Amino acid sequence: MSTGSWLPLALVSALFYGLHNAFSRAASRGISEELGVIAVQVTAAVAVFIYSFAAARPVRIEGRSLGWAMAGGLSVGLASVIYFALLRKGATLSTMGPVVLAGTTIVTTLAGVIAFGEKVTALRIVGLLLATGGIALLSRR
Repeated sequence: MSTGSWLPLALVSALFYGLHNAFSRAASRGISEELGVIAVQVTAAVAVFIYSFAAARPVRIEGRSLGWAMAGGLSVGLASVIYFALLRKGATLSTMGPVVLAGTTIVTTLAGVIAFGEKVTALRIVGLLLATGGIALLSRR
């Protein structure tokens, strides 16, 4: 799959994740992290439920894949609680958000290489080093 075929949709996804971060920041002022995450996750589940009916595609499932999806849900749930807690403690969206996203990029790349045998080019290694440098710069006062 060439970059051109998936990149536009990836950028739309980034837009929605960025909006999610901004909306979470706005919500964090007046809601506990647990309730904030529940509101986010339930709303997301309803949106996906509506989408699945609108798409009218057959649903397929394999037990092992469902387990991995549930592990992903556990990970995102825990990450979301921590994210809300950081926002409630005064972490700035413009600093903390990019640190979390750059860190996610590094972990995701390592998972791809270690668990799925994906190849990393020298150019991508430079990108990861830049992301690591960005984390270091953003975390300084």
